[in-house]
Amino acid sequence: MREGHQLCDHSRDHRNMARLSKAKARAEVADGQREIRAVTGVTPKIFRFPYGSSDAQSRKLVTGFHLRRLGWDIDPQDWRRPPARQITARIVRHAHPRAVVLMHDGGGDRSHTAASLDATIKQLRKHGYRFVLA
Repeated sequence: MREGHQLCDHSRDHRNMARLSKAKARAEVADGQREIRAVTGVTPKIFRFPYGSSDAQSRKLVTGFHLRRLGWDIDPQDWRRPPARQITARIVRHAHPRAVVLMHDGGGDRSHTAASLDATIKQLRKHGYRFVLA
């Protein structure tokens, strides 16, 4: 946070929100908010749907929590754990102005994702891109 990072809510259990009852979807958001606040002292203002999956009910629910929804434009599929150079290549190949890149830092070994960052950032900067908070 001190470095300018933005915390976002991504639900409590990473469940497909479009497939949940209203009560279960509400619990996913509320529990995620509560746990993030308990650990960090910060209440997120942004929500990203697991799998990018939402429906009218879950979008309305998230809006009711006064959360802005965040999607993405580029998925380098780092969750499949490809080599770092492949992650970088996918991002650079699909980069465009105002693109949001989806990358993962949880769910097991993310060393390839972390290893891709220096090269990815350098290449994107070389192409004139800059980085802003979502």
